[in-house]
Amino acid sequence: LLEGLVDDAVAAKRLRLARGRVVAAARDAAIAVLQPGLEGWVADKAGRDLIEAAGYGAAFTHRIGHSLGTGITHGNGANLDNLETHDTRRLLPLTAVTVEPGVYLPHLGVRTEVDVLILEDGIEVTTPIQLEPYVLGLEVLRGE
Repeated sequence: LLEGLVDDAVAAKRLRLARGRVVAAARDAAIAVLQPGLEGWVADKAGRDLIEAAGYGAAFTHRIGHSLGTGITHGNGANLDNLETHDTRRLLPLTAVTVEPGVYLPHLGVRTEVDVLILEDGIEVTTPIQLEPYVLGLEVLRGE
C-alpha cells in the first residue's frame, strides 16, 4: 500500500511540474506579444495556443488575463480574452493587465500570475515572475 502511495505522489509531482512548465510557457508567450495598441484577444491566443498544443486546452477555462484597476481588481480596460468575449479593445499606454494562465484538472490545478504595465513604448512586468506555479488542490493529495 505504501509503495502505491509513493508512486502516486511521484506521478502527481511529475504531472504538476509538467503542467507548471506549460502554464509558465503560456504566460511567457502572452507577455512576449504585449505592446501598446495590441488587441486584447491576441495575447490570450498566444498563451492559449501553447496550452492547447500541450493537450490541456479543455482544462484552461478562463481568459488569460484582465484589465487591472486602481481601486478594484478588475479594471474597465481591454481584457486579454479570446475565450469569453474575443476582446478587440486595444491595450492603452499607462494601463495595466494581469497575465494568469492556468490548467485545472480534477483535484489539481496549476496557475501563475503576473501584472504588466503597458507603457508608451513597451511593457514592464511589475510583479516577480513566479519560478514555481501556484498549485491548487495539494490538500487533496495530502489527504487534508
